[in-house]
Amino acid sequence: MSWPWSELGLSGPADLTEVRRAYAERLKTTHPEEDPEGFQRLHEAYQQARKLARRGGAAAPARPASEPE
Repeated sequence: MSWPWSELGLSGPADLTEVRRAYAERLKTTHPEEDPEGFQRLHEAYQQARKLARRGGAAAPARPASEPE
């Protein structure tokens, strides 16, 4: 898997509905107050996955500089 799909718990490119569903599921365990860095990573992954889903699931972008490997 590659970022952003792995951050959302998806096995690969997904449509917009799947991206939204995966983000909603991850939000249940990633709270901004308890894990602000984790929440930021999740939100960035969600934003990128949404863009990619709208373009038809193009190749995943490089991991952001702030994202640990």
